[in-house]
Amino acid sequence: MSEGIGSRLQGLPAIAPESYGAIDLNRLAVYAIGLLREERIPVSFENVVVTLFRLFPERFSLRGYEYPDANRVNRALLQLGPRYRNWARGSTSTGFALTPLGETTLEETRERLRSPGAPSGRRLRSSVGYTWDATADLVELKATEAYRRFGEGGPQTLVNDDVWNALNAFSYTPEEAVRSRLITLREYASRAGDAEAGAFVDALRDRFEAMVLPKRGGGVRRA
Repeated sequence: MSEGIGSRLQGLPAIAPESYGAIDLNRLAVYAIGLLREERIPVSFENVVVTLFRLFPERFSLRGYEYPDANRVNRALLQLGPRYRNWARGSTSTGFALTPLGETTLEETRERLRSPGAPSGRRLRSSVGYTWDATADLVELKATEAYRRFGEGGPQTLVNDDVWNALNAFSYTPEEAVRSRLITLREYASRAGDAEAGAFVDALRDRFEAMVLPKRGGGVRRA
């Protein structure tokens, strides 16, 4: 990364968390690719990492540190490829470019960032080389340690941090953004006919509501 590009990326202003808390990581990655292209900055892996960290720190920071989580960015970019969503092509060594389907997703994501409370009004789609929207999110959700423990021991095995880890959120993420994300994941599980994933999302929701109940007079209760 050249010094000039680095300065431009470091100067990117963070977007308000309530604007993106309910948007999945893959769509945010598409937005970053589109922004870099628009600014005529090479869409390299390193530039995408910095861009996502600067724009969406709550979703792309290493937990507990003010540094970008390159592994999380890498997973999001992998899920944009032809085997999953078919929103982008490329690699960490060659850079990334959006596909036609990715261009449509870019416009949808820009609109959601402009109007975070408005429903997208879009149906989940499928196309050649494309896995419908729910798939990547459910795969990521079911890969969490919390999901494994839930499957083995039920809701009583969950702790507060499981909510943040499973949703890629933080304790200071706006409540309504977390609830919106839970609703989206529950809808995805229902459309996929995945009863176990749905039950897990319900358990996360119950745990979250129990956490924020005492917040009316203070901070979120910790487990």
